[in-house]
Amino acid sequence: MPMQSREQLPETAKVITKTPNGLAEVTYTMPLGKMISEQMLIKPASTRWATGKISRDCCLTEDPDRCRVWVLVEVPAQYKTVLHWQLVKPLTWTETPLWLPNVAQGTEPFDFTLSPNPTEAQLHLQTNRNNYQAAKLYITNVAGAVVYEQAISQRETDFWVDVAHFPVGIYAVWFVDAQQQVLKNTDNKFVKK
Repeated sequence: MPMQSREQLPETAKVITKTPNGLAEVTYTMPLGKMISEQMLIKPASTRWATGKISRDCCLTEDPDRCRVWVLVEVPAQYKTVLHWQLVKPLTWTETPLWLPNVAQGTEPFDFTLSPNPTEAQLHLQTNRNNYQAAKLYITNVAGAVVYEQAISQRETDFWVDVAHFPVGIYAVWFVDAQQQVLKNTDNKFVKK
């Protein structure tokens, strides 16, 4: 019999937590269990002596109501129904490290534009020049988890990213060089409708 509660707990939960290696998004899968009904022995089976009447044919006295004999009687075992919780699936969790970029110091000016903003399906990114040191393009959610990553060529100036499958929310775009230094960290947010 499954355990019943007044409010149903979610099967999974996500939280942002600090770990020794920085921030991480932790996804918990709740434990599952069931109630087990068991018979617990309270008193074992036994025997006891008792008096009982015998038939009139066997009685040697004049008053048959006084004819009694000792007999050995079986006493059945006594049980109690007990409910207890049995774990079927234990609590599990996974940690996804959140990416916290380092902003490059002393780099040449680098700029890009985002359009349309807000967007529903496609995001257009356009850089201001075609000779830059960017090696990757990242998109992160507001918690800092990377939701999109793309290697890029130094000659590209236009990028189209399909964001239709992203949940509604605010996201940030990051162009990063080979040393994982961010080339720009302002005006890099867009809204997914």
